[in-house]
Amino acid sequence: MDQELLAFLDQRLTEAREHAQGLAAETRAIAEGLVAETRQHAEGLAVETRRHFDVIVEGLRSDMQTIAEGHPVLSRQLDEQRREQDVAHREILAAVKLSYAEPDSRITRLEAVSADLEGRLARLEARR
Repeated sequence: MDQELLAFLDQRLTEAREHAQGLAAETRAIAEGLVAETRQHAEGLAVETRRHFDVIVEGLRSDMQTIAEGHPVLSRQLDEQRREQDVAHREILAAVKLSYAEPDSRITRLEAVSADLEGRLARLEARR
């Protein structure tokens, strides 16, 4: 009986090993399939992300191109505005100088007249 029991146990152990090996092979196949599926999904995400990134970069390039094209226009507008401000500033200075020139010449004339009158007054008082 011991021999029969040993043969039976040996048979059962062999069957259990074969079953375990079958399960291991099945598990390995499932795991390999999952790895392949995961890798394929990751690659798809990478392609999609790259496409999205390329779209964003293209939009940024377009925005930068628009800014670059607008820069000379803004520069010309600023130069024109500076010239206009310089002209306006010169006109204001000229107007201020002119507005002071007339009173200044009138004051100078009045001072001359006053000096002349003071001189006459002094001569008249000296005659008395």
